[in-house]
Amino acid sequence: MSENLPEKVGGTNGADVTAIAVKGALGAIPFAGNLLAEIAGNLIPGQRLDRLIKFAEALEARLQETEKKLFEARAKTEEGADLVEDALTQAARSLTDDRRARIAELLKNGLTAEEFDHDGTKKLLWLLDQITDPELVWLVFIGRDYDQTMMKKHSDVLEGRVSHTGSPEQEHDAAALQASWRRRLLDLGLVRTAKFSGGGVDLALTGLENADEDGSLNLTQLGSMLMRSMGEEPQW
Repeated sequence: MSENLPEKVGGTNGADVTAIAVKGALGAIPFAGNLLAEIAGNLIPGQRLDRLIKFAEALEARLQETEKKLFEARAKTEEGADLVEDALTQAARSLTDDRRARIAELLKNGLTAEEFDHDGTKKLLWLLDQITDPELVWLVFIGRDYDQTMMKKHSDVLEGRVSHTGSPEQEHDAAALQASWRRRLLDLGLVRTAKFSGGGVDLALTGLENADEDGSLNLTQLGSMLMRSMGEEPQW
């Protein structure tokens, strides 16, 4: 059927229409929207426009007036535009406002830092892109020293999944999936296993008893960097 569709509508092809729509919608957001529209116009599919608008709003809310000039200047450099493109691509794929807010915070902090570090910010954006939403919940949970308010809010992700011989297949699947979330954080070097010397967090409560027989998970320095870049203050 696609071969029967016209390539242009009123002299404008589909990509141009998408670019115009993206720029028009983002342009309604005073500072961040106008800036992002210049980069996003030909980068993001039109059907994800609503996610970009939410991302632009999150970025706008985080930028102080005193930061806007520096943010804009750096975003228009080759290295800065590279970071903005990475952030926009991630934001367009993001399904939750929480993740979009964290991407916005990371981009804002990277482009307004006293010393601009393109490689460092790009690495942090890459790391954030490598973890799923449940893995992000686990990272923040560990970084907040197993904050029990998070346990209540995200019990479906954080509540311990333990399977035993004879357990239903569904329980084995749930336990394996949860273990894979923690393992991913370990593999990326964001957390590490720490031995207990008595006391500490109840492993059964955190669902970590399968991660290490007598240990819990703590942030690494890299994990702390990612947390801070997203506006979180880690509790070691």
